[in-house]
Amino acid sequence: MGQYLKAYAEADQVNGKVIALPYFADSQFLYYRKDLLEKYKRPVPKTWDEMMETAQVVMRGENNPQLQGFSTAGAPIEGTVCTYLVPLWGMGGELTKDGKLNLDAPQARQPFQLFGRMKQTGVLPKNIGEITTDRGRVDFQAGNVIFAQNWGYFWNRVENDADTKVKGKVGVTTLPHDPGGRSATCIGGWQLAVSAFSRNKAEAVKLARWLSSPEVSKQMAVMASHLPVFPQLYKDPDVLKANPWFAEALPVVEGAKSRPVSPRYTEVSDAIRSNMNAYLSGTKTTDSALSDMKTRLSPIYK
Repeated sequence: MGQYLKAYAEADQVNGKVIALPYFADSQFLYYRKDLLEKYKRPVPKTWDEMMETAQVVMRGENNPQLQGFSTAGAPIEGTVCTYLVPLWGMGGELTKDGKLNLDAPQARQPFQLFGRMKQTGVLPKNIGEITTDRGRVDFQAGNVIFAQNWGYFWNRVENDADTKVKGKVGVTTLPHDPGGRSATCIGGWQLAVSAFSRNKAEAVKLARWLSSPEVSKQMAVMASHLPVFPQLYKDPDVLKANPWFAEALPVVEGAKSRPVSPRYTEVSDAIRSNMNAYLSGTKTTDSALSDMKTRLSPIYK
């Protein structure tokens, strides 16, 4: 978040450069059906195993074939990069170490093994390989998901859409981790940019500054549950009235981790998401998915 505030403070410095300003921050959280956890007297899970156990208890009790235990991005999209990285980080692993690829570490296999257990126990939906970010939101607000890994916008939609069936029944917490590990999440967000070739650069920067100002950031938080880049807004009464869970969100956002930083990130992203999708879809094993990731990422992280 510090880099966002620095960019905002220095936005007057045009000097022929491309200017990028923070529009809003983002992180992933664990959303859950608090009414169902209360009904079955289950605590909010801290670990993946606790989450899976609770999902199985609720699914057996509800006896509803439409009810999914856990939903996350599984389609070959950018969000599926986080589907791999979040449990990897929560197990104490890293994709790279000292700038080198770290996929030979035992933790690199564990996200696949975690989701393999979820598939075997029926906690994941059978079509997980087709689930996009917003498909997970649609399923959740239809009342068909117990736990979901998703971004900040999720809250406003599942609470306030006209067709939501879970209004007032949703809780938000940090994402699970392994025993002995710690919760981790992906940082995200949107930026506004002014082209170096703009003919009205100074005016464009003024517009970008206004759109990324604390005032507009507050509107975005209240109206769309977009996470602000200004820490003080996480304590603003109007923001908290619309998003009570923001009271606990700031430390999560500030501690969120970046996806791999590389000038070849599009290749990095494709290697991770395509193999995670293939595993979730059942067309690759852990070994074949990891092998392909190594083959494609090794030239990038020499």
